Amino acid sequence: MERLFKSFDRYITEQLEGAILSEEQELVLAYLIKSEWANEQLGYTILLTPDNNHYTALRRLEQVGLISKHALSTAAYPIYIADRALVQRTYTRELRELFGDAFDQLDEMAKAALGVVYRHNQFSNIRHVSAKQTAFALWYEQGGVEKNIKEFDVFYRKLRKLFNKVERDGFVEKMDETRGYVLRGDFLETHLVENP
Repeated sequence: MERLFKSFDRYITEQLEGAILSEEQELVLAYLIKSEWANEQLGYTILLTPDNNHYTALRRLEQVGLISKHALSTAAYPIYIADRALVQRTYTRELRELFGDAFDQLDEMAKAALGVVYRHNQFSNIRHVSAKQTAFALWYEQGGVEKNIKEFDVFYRKLRKLFNKVERDGFVEKMDETRGYVLRGDFLETHLVENP
């Protein structure tokens, strides 16, 4: 969750009008995001409501739009959900707009990697992201075993090669004097592809 929050740090700070999340707000927001992801896998979790001793954090997060009440909420039992931007895991529509039909020709790992780059480009203070940061993000999103260093190393090497390929193909470019990548905004102007 810390990596996720870091990739959204600019967005969260803007929502909080320059402030940063308190530890309690981070815990509440992390709980709501993880709960939603668990619910997608039919692993329903206990609801977090104001009577769970987090009233102040819930109220502040709702005021700034980082959480909202679900449509099924009642006055007596509000049900909270995290900001839709924070729970979004794929950016297929947005990436198709940037890359046209060429995006659909990529394998799933490349699409996922470009999604991580997109998230950092759009929502983070540090808009570029390295192949290693992307590997960590995807490793945990895809359920990689935390202590299996050899498997992670193989995964990272595959991703490193993938970044070299998508850079050669013009999807991303490396930022000067960094190891980080950003998406190429001029892809459709420089490549012969059909727009979506």
